[in-house]
Amino acid sequence: MSARFPLLPATLAVSSAVLFQVQGAGQTTPGDTPDAQEPATDVLETATPEPLETEVPTLPQMTFATYNTGLAHGAVALAAERLPLIEKHLATIGADVICLQEVWTDDDAASITGTLKDAYPYTFREVTTDTSEPTTPCGPLRTYFLKRCVEKKCSSKGISAEECVSAGPCKKKYDALDDDCKRCLAANTSNPTGCALGGAQDFVSDGRNGLLLMSKYPLENARYVPHDTLLVKRGMIAADIAGYHTICTHLSADLGVVPYPPGRDFESWEDEHAAQVQALADAAVPGQCTVLLGDLNTGPGTASLTGELPDNFRTLGAAGYQAFWDDTTCTWCKDNPLAGSDVNKRIDHAMFNGCPEGLTFEYTRIMDEEITIEGQAEPTRLSDHYGVEVTVRPNP
Repeated sequence: MSARFPLLPATLAVSSAVLFQVQGAGQTTPGDTPDAQEPATDVLETATPEPLETEVPTLPQMTFATYNTGLAHGAVALAAERLPLIEKHLATIGADVICLQEVWTDDDAASITGTLKDAYPYTFREVTTDTSEPTTPCGPLRTYFLKRCVEKKCSSKGISAEECVSAGPCKKKYDALDDDCKRCLAANTSNPTGCALGGAQDFVSDGRNGLLLMSKYPLENARYVPHDTLLVKRGMIAADIAGYHTICTHLSADLGVVPYPPGRDFESWEDEHAAQVQALADAAVPGQCTVLLGDLNTGPGTASLTGELPDNFRTLGAAGYQAFWDDTTCTWCKDNPLAGSDVNKRIDHAMFNGCPEGLTFEYTRIMDEEITIEGQAEPTRLSDHYGVEVTVRPNP
């Protein structure tokens, strides 16, 4: 279902699908295709873009999508079982450009790109690595019993490891661990016993960043820009696609159950996240329509949505990034058993910066279908996140 709204340039504004006409956010000819915890009044405050001094090239109609796959083996339940279903559903969404997050392993990345190579022949993935020395900060007995608890009481029932240890049946065992052990376990979800027996590393998934950018059209000037982070190697992929400067990223989460280590450049996960937001503000290209896609781990607080790092979200708005949804649609949602959340949040985004007048944006939440996995008593979802798709087209 679609609806048309008047311009509200300083607000987030959708439901399942919303058509939104925007001034100040290119002009195309219809039919063109490319050649190759805050109050309800907390809305996205955006800077008013200065008029462009140079002529902006005509932009084609394009559909962009972002999706956090939740393929965190050992952390988000049923990753191996969900992978083929994720691939099947991705093949049906019809987006021109897809930014995927949490494609952690080389095997999963190869499977996705191989399965979808006919539809998305142009891909970019930077293979980052962890060069840290292995550590063993955990005691073997406590690690063993925690691992056994998580596997028996949570993973086998489709409950994520984070939910399991933060508020679930294994919380008491997790709380008994020291901070260094907790950080090690968070970085080694697929090999928790390595934190006690050897082989554990400082970064998740051997230092992979989890990003995968896929496109039907050529990627020009594609590159990976790293962020200064702990626990997860984070950064952003930037590429020019059919005239749009496209950024694909996954920002740091505010990890309440994982203590931030002292004596570092940042004092908290929130501070680490704020530095990444500033990097995104600096990454917008003057005179070019910038598209920001990804799990930004930040979002507005409204009557229907619980805010996530809302101050950092407002910083994005002040830098000129805009999104055109209503204040009700979540992507991290109570109805998703893999998320294990008791609140609704919107932390996955497709945002625009510096785009010329005359574009219309139609948003749709995607990849939110209920699925059934053999051997599981209850239905689940494709990931712990839902995705976002937006079609950018000329003003009709």
